[in-house]
This record gives sequence, structure tokens and C-alpha cells, in this order.
Amino acid sequence: MMNFGGFIGENNKAIAFTLGVLIFGAAVYLTLAPGQEMPAGGVDAGFFEGMRLKVGFAPDGSMKLFASAKNNALSKLSAAEGNSVPEGGAMVIGYAEASAMRGEKLFSKPGDSIKGFFGIRNISVEGVLRKTGSPVDEMHFLDANAFDAIEGEEGRAFVKVTPGGEPKLFYKLGYTDELLKKIRLAEGSVAGYETHVLGATAYYPVFFGAAEAKLMRAEGKFADAGDTIEGFFGKNVVVAGVLEQTNASLDIMNFIPFNEKEL
Repeated sequence: MMNFGGFIGENNKAIAFTLGVLIFGAAVYLTLAPGQEMPAGGVDAGFFEGMRLKVGFAPDGSMKLFASAKNNALSKLSAAEGNSVPEGGAMVIGYAEASAMRGEKLFSKPGDSIKGFFGIRNISVEGVLRKTGSPVDEMHFLDANAFDAIEGEEGRAFVKVTPGGEPKLFYKLGYTDELLKKIRLAEGSVAGYETHVLGATAYYPVFFGAAEAKLMRAEGKFADAGDTIEGFFGKNVVVAGVLEQTNASLDIMNFIPFNEKEL
């Protein structure tokens, strides 16, 4: 009768193969389980090409991002629940925004309808995307018709991608825009949001959201409000301020007095 040690010795290759399959399967499951972040590069830089964005503001002052993206690009994203492509007047919601909306009891699951949503009488939730660690997490994705119908301003928000492939979310904030009166800063001042001329060089103001500022500081890009950054997406800028943390889309926003073509 073969003892346990002998069995292992004669079948070590088969056992090693089986263990390898089990470990690989567990890793895949953990990567794709609902709520888990996609691997780095899960949202390709090309995903944002041709995307249309609108910005709306809820009654409490929170900023909402509405997007119209190509269906073939959306189909490459993984849904945590439901589907990743909005069809027939429905919408697909990014992971972080869906969590916030559930906290507000606006919906509970895909298939639910929301009434009176930013000018749309009735819109259903097609799906919730998996967490990506990118601006996608904060967006509502709509089909072309729903995007045109929803109340919001187009041309303010846009995404730029760094040479390293990291998407950054921007908002064009003019020097006299009404929004300046509503922005709440943890550092800096609204009065500092103006063009500064140092020597013969113009430095343009930028406000960073709380999470974006934390990332920029970790990368050594700046330390304090008032610091300058050379070559920020082709511009020389001065950090006019850092917004208070909101746990919403404002936290990852860069406010700058340029639109997508000017930056």
C-alpha cells in the first residue's frame, strides 16, 4: 500500500499543475470580483477620445459629470452589475458615483428608474461599472439622445491624458465665472485665481481638488499654495488653491482658465 509521501513523490507534477490552476483562478476571481479595482491600464487612454462631457450641479451644489462615449469603447469596460453600454434612454454609472447615489437612495439596482433626473422625466439604470481608479468612476454614461436631453453645460469639462497614459479631469474656470464664488478652498484664496507675471513669464492659476493635490504632492510637483509648476500640460501655472475634500468628482478635478483645445 502506497503511503502519502510516496503518492506525493509520484504525482508531484500533476499536483503542481493543479495548484497552479487553482492559484491562477483565485487571482482572476479577486481581480474581477465586484468592487475590485481594474488592473493598471484598465481604461485605455483612447477611451476618452471623442467623448462628450456635460457638467451639471445638484441642488446641494455637488458637481455631476454626464458623458457620451462610443459604444465599442464602453463595451470594453467591465460592469460590476448590469450592462456597460447604455441603450434606449438608460444610463450606466461609474463605481464611485453609483455608491454616492445609492447612499442618497436614488436607486438600488440596475433596472431601477429615476424620475426627474436633471431634466429627464424618467431614466433607468442600465448598469454599474467596476472601479477603475480613473475619472470614469465619477461619470454617468448616456446614449446620444439622453445626453443631448440632459441638463448640463457642455464644453467646460474635459479629459487630458499624460504622456504616461494617466487621464486627468479638467474644468475650464474663467476669471469672472460665477462658480468662483461657490468654490470652497482648504488652502489658498479665490483672489489668487489670476494670471501672475514673474519676471517676463506668465503663470496661469490652477485649483486642484483634494485628491488630485494629494497625488501631485506625492509626485513632488508642488508643496504649498503659491508654488509654481513649469510645463503643466504645456503651460506654466501657479497653484492658486486646493479645494476642500468632498468625496465626489470635485476631488479629482483640475480647474484652469483654458478649454480642451487651449491646454
